[in-house]
Amino acid sequence: MGKAFILFHPSLSYYAHGYGVVQYFLEPGRKQPTPRRMAELVKNLRNRKISG
Repeated sequence: MGKAFILFHPSLSYYAHGYGVVQYFLEPGRKQPTPRRMAELVKNLRNRKISG
């Protein structure tokens, strides 16, 4: 797995794939992430030792 970055939505999928980086996005479909979704994302990022 390559370097990772976080975005609000998956707008740079082509870039991520082309350069071998991993993109994490908060919420698909331009919706506001719920508190539960934010907690899940933070937990996943911490488990993968990704910080920003």
